[in-house]
Amino acid sequence: MDENLAPFVDIEVKQAGVPVNVIDPDNGTVSLIATVNDVNKDDSHNIEWFSTDSAFADLNGEFVYSFEPNTLNEGIYQLDVIVTESNTQEQLTTYQSIQLVIENAIDLSSIIDSDNDGTVDAEEGLADSDGDGIADYLDNDDNTSRIPSSQNSYPIETNPELTLVVGSYVQAINGLESEYTALTEEEIAAVLNDGDADIIDDDYQAYSPLFNFILEGILRHGESAAIVIPLSQGESIPADAVYRKYNSRDGWYDFIEDERNIVRSAPFNSNGTCPAAQDSSYSLGLTVGDNCIELTIEDGGPNDADLLINGSIEDPGALKVKPTSINHAPEIKLSDYSTQIKSGESIELQAVATDSDGDSLTYTWSQLSGAAVSFSNTNSATVMITAPILTADETVEIEVVVSDGQLSSNAVATVLINREVKEVVEKENDKALEKDTQNSGGAVNWLLLLGLMLILSKRANMLRLHSFIK
Repeated sequence: MDENLAPFVDIEVKQAGVPVNVIDPDNGTVSLIATVNDVNKDDSHNIEWFSTDSAFADLNGEFVYSFEPNTLNEGIYQLDVIVTESNTQEQLTTYQSIQLVIENAIDLSSIIDSDNDGTVDAEEGLADSDGDGIADYLDNDDNTSRIPSSQNSYPIETNPELTLVVGSYVQAINGLESEYTALTEEEIAAVLNDGDADIIDDDYQAYSPLFNFILEGILRHGESAAIVIPLSQGESIPADAVYRKYNSRDGWYDFIEDERNIVRSAPFNSNGTCPAAQDSSYSLGLTVGDNCIELTIEDGGPNDADLLINGSIEDPGALKVKPTSINHAPEIKLSDYSTQIKSGESIELQAVATDSDGDSLTYTWSQLSGAAVSFSNTNSATVMITAPILTADETVEIEVVVSDGQLSSNAVATVLINREVKEVVEKENDKALEKDTQNSGGAVNWLLLLGLMLILSKRANMLRLHSFIK
């Protein structure tokens, strides 16, 4: 070939001489074997290993790097590899990042056959013979151009000359139990590094699982490759759907489309499966009712989550519904959540409501508890209530419900109604007056009696004096 193309490198992880996707810290030496593929057969290459983790010492320039894992804690580690042409003027390079998952081995059953291939789990073991990131005891398919998406779906597929591997998030989360490419945002959130973009896509509603896979083997670095994603059985593309992408630098964004990055869709074929990648039955865009999504992604382009031109593409992404088709409930607050009035008095309550979708709102006021109050208008943002006459203090609850026609929100105000005190005061005054009257009457009677006695006594004395003079 006259044109000089960049090499690409494949890294195989072996422990105890067996290919693995997860490293057991107690199972002996681990070897990372770098195999360089270059269509320019006369090219020679140099290799460099890099790591920001001090656990990996003595990184050399050899194509095999070995280390002992027994001093490493369970977790996720990263090694980077750069391969450079050493005998060409261009000195083209390729870059590869390797995620190493350290996890204690799990016990496999000598009875159960998890992948239903006729061989029990313990016999198949934890090795990853075909290098797709799925341990043999869970993997019954050695065709590496396809990989399981979720339990109720057909596999994700690409062209026969390419390879699909479960994504880095899948391996970090599920380790030795990695089986499908489907994840949730909450699962990924648990393994993100400090500084990574937020994985929660608040303004969009997920319609499919989040698919995380890696496509390898692109011959010309920077070229595009096609991947077919079937939706779960019984599901089809809804109205206002969009394929959303995630990477740790930019967070969530709509799949960026141009001449090298394309979204197409198609219905299931007569066999009930998706057409092959790049089949003519795919049409541009996401057609409502279709069951299959075809993504054409550029290596190192805006939709490649590894952000590198390296012959490999990683895709965390999901089919979601545009925010214009998602209705949000209105938000509401009351001017006074708690207040008090006297018996017979009136008070005005006001609801302040907003709706992020700009929908028209309706209001409904009602009473939840307590003595019955009177309402002036129960269907506006402001209501006037009049308290009844009470002989004892009582609390009533007034609710307002705000609706946009589909969703609603409510708020509750508590109003303390104080008892009527006027009648009680008058009765007390009457009692006091009666008591005073009674007291006054008694005093007058005693004075009259005393006066009469004095008159009688004086008259008796005068009679005695008159008799004495005679």
